[in-house]
Amino acid sequence: MLVIDKPASLAVQEGRTVTKRDSVLGILESHYREKSITPKLVHRLDKDTSGLLLVAKEQKTAGQLESLFETRQVGKAYLCLLAGRLPQNEGVIDLPLPGRDGIPVRAVTRFKVEKRFSDTTLARVRIETGRMHQIRLHFARLGYPVVMDDQHGDFAFNKRFRKEVGLKRQFLHASSLTLNYRGKKRTWSAPLPNDLAQTLEWLARK
Repeated sequence: MLVIDKPASLAVQEGRTVTKRDSVLGILESHYREKSITPKLVHRLDKDTSGLLLVAKEQKTAGQLESLFETRQVGKAYLCLLAGRLPQNEGVIDLPLPGRDGIPVRAVTRFKVEKRFSDTTLARVRIETGRMHQIRLHFARLGYPVVMDDQHGDFAFNKRFRKEVGLKRQFLHASSLTLNYRGKKRTWSAPLPNDLAQTLEWLARK
């Protein structure tokens, strides 16, 4: 397997506006082609979310890892900055979200506040389910959207925040990944990239 610290602005796979060669999967396929290795995605991150991405290097491992994700045996933690001061120190968001066929399915997000700033909240988030845009949608429904989320966020807040701070993408980072594989517990962590770390430094001085 491979564990990648994916930068923001890099898509994990091809899409309507992304060619395969410009995606994580395309880059890996090109890199490993001479070794007859065909990388397989076992989960995904949004294009503008940075952090840890797990990739299988062959089909058998892909099946094993996909099974771990499907049975919720993978611990995934994220750091996100929310618009507004979230009043609860910790909690659980258990609200259904659209599944692959559009039918609502259960989605569970746990959060714990790390720090509150004047008009934002830094939270550590763990997801028990892996629905598309789960963290972003759940906090938007609470009324505390992810800062700089251009789809589900507070557009007026984001415009002001970008002007003041200079952050150009959503503040969402996959910071740690934990799983048991072949009898051994494995944990990886990824520090905040510079744009997010500098944002926190700016907020702390504000």
